[in-house]
Amino acid sequence: MSYLQTAHPAVDGAGVDLSRVHGFARNQLDPFLLIDEIRAQPGQSIPGFPPHPHRGIDTLTYMRQGGFVHQDNLGNRAETGENASQWMSSGRGIIHSEMPLNSQQGVHGFQIWINVPAADKLNPPSYQHAKTHRYTLGESQLAVISGQWQLDGESYSAELQGLPSGARAMDLVFSGEHTLGVADNERVLLLVYQGELTAPEPVKAQQILALDGQTQLTLSATEPTGVLVLAGVPLNEPVAHYGPFVMNTQAQIDQAVRDYQSGQFGPMMGN
Repeated sequence: MSYLQTAHPAVDGAGVDLSRVHGFARNQLDPFLLIDEIRAQPGQSIPGFPPHPHRGIDTLTYMRQGGFVHQDNLGNRAETGENASQWMSSGRGIIHSEMPLNSQQGVHGFQIWINVPAADKLNPPSYQHAKTHRYTLGESQLAVISGQWQLDGESYSAELQGLPSGARAMDLVFSGEHTLGVADNERVLLLVYQGELTAPEPVKAQQILALDGQTQLTLSATEPTGVLVLAGVPLNEPVAHYGPFVMNTQAQIDQAVRDYQSGQFGPMMGN
């Protein structure tokens, strides 16, 4: 499969402008559900994401510049700034907030929703904060966010491991050519946020290319290009989606709403 999609402007949280790619309708990005890119210029304020619930997904947040303070009703609190990432498994229910850190450099980062197998959607929620491992490869810059990767025959490992569906992420800024090793049962997503990429077809800024059945990808760029690379094994399960809840059936979504309204997600949080 080869599937190309263009990101579209969206607003979320307390009025945060962002660029969004999602695959809910036909599950084209499986096991990934949604990718948000957040950018703000130096001095530009971001209202943030006040307390809100989740069920049935994992979220992966990666910051290139600026950052957010994560808090949740499990008692976790962490500042996810530049060169950091976080993984939250919402499981049967969690309430959290992500509010912006003060930054003189502006803000640039991504949040990724990862689907969870049906059998694990009601597991206990959990949270992990991690440093992102960064490497300079000649004139290229590599950030390994989660999982393990092979680039040009060399292996690179992230602090974050064990995401559902073997989901993994890396960020590559380069011009020239690199060879990426992947498994043939994985779906690979290439989200270009700067420049233009060929792998194997052209992908422009604000576009994402999904590829199946690959064992090796050649990434080429004639100008400085930034690409967020995601890989994971598709679940091939039905998706029912309502706001921050992602389950397999509408009945499960209705139950999630009832459980949240009746306080079964745990204590509420203040703003």
